[in-house]
Amino acid sequence: MNDKTGFSLLELLVVLVIMGVAASLVGIRISGSMDQVQVMAASGKIAASLKWARTKAITERAVYLASIYIEDNRISVQRQKMSEIEDDIGSDVENDPGQSRHRTLSYQLPDGLSFVKGISIKNEKYTDLFEIEFYPSGNSSGGEIFLSDKAENLSRIRVNFITGIVEVDERLADSG
Repeated sequence: MNDKTGFSLLELLVVLVIMGVAASLVGIRISGSMDQVQVMAASGKIAASLKWARTKAITERAVYLASIYIEDNRISVQRQKMSEIEDDIGSDVENDPGQSRHRTLSYQLPDGLSFVKGISIKNEKYTDLFEIEFYPSGNSSGGEIFLSDKAENLSRIRVNFITGIVEVDERLADSG
């Protein structure tokens, strides 16, 4: 009796080929997901910058301006002088030597990502400079910011003009 147990070389090769094809399909799927992750991570950082501006506007009783430089793929957040409010607080705010609390916050999008446009609450589209103001009462001038990668994965960041609350679309938005 010649009972051999095990697999033949041909059977092993067939299984290896099937596993290789399956692994390559998973790799392609993961690389597409990594692009989406990069877009969502950048959206999260932009949203954090906008939330920081809202918080600073409320705590310092001042207007903060978020400037989105669409062509440069950069966002900058800084305090704007509001003379009536600063007069109420007192002149020591301007003479404070430790003005690090009034610093400018800036974020440059990583290579491969870009701002697409900004849309105001009046539905005006901006393709060069888009600005959102955050007020001491917590509200804002509002708007939407769109960003994309080379594969056109799109993300939308919304700022509510009544509440000033910043939201990132978890699902990828359509630019419309």
